Amino acid sequence: MSRVCSICSSEVVQYSDGLLGTYATTIYTAPKGNLVFNAAACWWNLVLSAPPGFQSPPRKDFRREDARIQRITKNILDRMINAKVAN
Repeated sequence: MSRVCSICSSEVVQYSDGLLGTYATTIYTAPKGNLVFNAAACWWNLVLSAPPGFQSPPRKDFRREDARIQRITKNILDRMINAKVAN
């Protein structure tokens, strides 16, 4: 049985059309020991860095790096690198 652990509190966002959405970033260990991470966003990578020539998608502003996302990503990658997976 896997254990789900939310690493970020879930957040409610309001879209431009007034509808609400809820997001929760999760991480868990699968039965064979492999680590599974879900960022709950397709924009996660856009706040890791802003390389030269980067352009934000329409109606979005991702030109600033987010140190919190960078730290979470580092922690997850470190955990994945050090994970022991059953053969």
